[in-house]
Amino acid sequence: MRSALLLCCLLVEAPADRRRLAAYNYVEFDKLTASDAAWNDEFGRSVAIDGDTVVIGTSWGEAAYVFRMTDGGATYDQVAKLTAGDAASRDKFGYSVAIAGDTVVVGAYNDGYTGHSNDGSGSAYVFRTSDGGATYAQVAKLTASDAAWNDYFGWSVAIDGNTVVVGAYFKNSYRGAVYLFRTTDSGATYGQVAKLTAADAAAYDYFGGSVAIDGDTVVVGAYYDGNTGRYNSDGLGSAYAFRTTDGGATYGQVAKLTAADAAAGDRFGWSVAIDGDTIVIGAYGDYSYRGAVYVFRTAGGATYGQVDKLTASDAAWNDEFGRSVAIAGGTIVVGACWDDDAGSKSGSAYVFRTTDGGATYDQVAKLTASDAAADDRFGSSVAIDGDTIVVGAYGDDGAGTRSGSAYVSSLPAPTAQPTAQPTTAQPTSQPTTAQPTTAQPTAQPTTAQPTAQPTKQVDVLAPWEIALISIACLVFGVGCFVCLLRMRISRPSAKTSPTVPEIETPPILRTTSVLPMGTVEAVQAPDADAAPPILGEVVAHSSVLSVSN
Repeated sequence: MRSALLLCCLLVEAPADRRRLAAYNYVEFDKLTASDAAWNDEFGRSVAIDGDTVVIGTSWGEAAYVFRMTDGGATYDQVAKLTAGDAASRDKFGYSVAIAGDTVVVGAYNDGYTGHSNDGSGSAYVFRTSDGGATYAQVAKLTASDAAWNDYFGWSVAIDGNTVVVGAYFKNSYRGAVYLFRTTDSGATYGQVAKLTAADAAAYDYFGGSVAIDGDTVVVGAYYDGNTGRYNSDGLGSAYAFRTTDGGATYGQVAKLTAADAAAGDRFGWSVAIDGDTIVIGAYGDYSYRGAVYVFRTAGGATYGQVDKLTASDAAWNDEFGRSVAIAGGTIVVGACWDDDAGSKSGSAYVFRTTDGGATYDQVAKLTASDAAADDRFGSSVAIDGDTIVVGAYGDDGAGTRSGSAYVSSLPAPTAQPTAQPTTAQPTSQPTTAQPTTAQPTAQPTTAQPTAQPTKQVDVLAPWEIALISIACLVFGVGCFVCLLRMRISRPSAKTSPTVPEIETPPILRTTSVLPMGTVEAVQAPDADAAPPILGEVVAHSSVLSVSN
């Protein structure tokens, strides 16, 4: 009986686990490429998303592209190609991008190039749309108030509301700096309001290599912090959290974040992201470049504590998991652009979710390109908004070597829509129409009963799961019945009463039930000469339980 009970429990629990995994079955539904894609553009070097709008940057194309979804998520159409008003060769316009509402920010870290190798001071450009995304116009060009040669201002950018963040990680002998700009006239102009530096800044920290912002908090990565020299790859890395308490007029450092298991060469801080009280930091050099991602949380912004360390379920040497990170609510996306599932450096991206308020995160999906190939670098950049994930693959060769592409994936819409609509609207509206038809006996079976079935669909269980649970329950019931019957029959057979000279063989008990998924049959045929069977012992000619489809 315990065996039957265990079997029943396993069968009942299994569908719940499968349902949980199936709910996060992300589906790739579009591949984005530039309308004028060309060799070595490296389209997909940077990606950003807000609502129905996706922005894709290039490394060498000197452009950023805006795509919009207008058909409910089936496809994205290119609506704009953004270029600098004063564009010049090798500006690296598009190396970084960010979006918030109607505003797009594009970094050009080598702007001001004079002919020497990457010696530009750098800049960032702000574009806005005033016609719902049909067109975008440049409204501002941002530069540092203390701009200097080789600052790499614009290497990283971020935006939230009226505030733009720009990293200049080569500033001041590679110590790095971050600049904040705000608009007070609805985006017509932007003014610099702050310059952020690490309290313990040192040469070659690369502070500003990555930036992120949410509300009053700015996060800055310094992936080479703790190094012993520019050419020594021994930096542990760190990240810094800054907050404003005066509406953005000033920002103060509130925390320095490091990994609990920090080690030389981790490159902790190469990528950063933030949403609310949660900060995510990539360390792609962790454990021989297998990579890792660290999650920190705060209760009020004054202090942050590490709550989890994320690694790939199939982590392997040189995958560089953590090259890119993004977060939206309880979902974290991590790029591993050197993963080799479809060839060397084909790349992948991993999705993690929390179900306990951010205390822990579990991997729920691994994304790869439908046409993945070696050296695509899928996962070099990632972005997420809601259930929609964008992954850059700047090495894709679709329109020539390293022309680049980006992929959009999301959870299937049918899993959300059927459960949302019938729960409240239909059950409350249809009974009101069913009452007038109660006077007609023929109307109720045709209208009331079909509407009763959609209300059952509110249950998360699929039909096959319901059938499987039914079988499990029946198996349990039959098992209990057979065990009790065997015990009852075996007791008189064991007695040696002189009034009972022999044991009459009980008739064979056959119980058959036909279910939607097959037939469950139990046959009882005890041996009259055998000793009473021990519960749980396998005996010839004992009960036989079969399930056939």
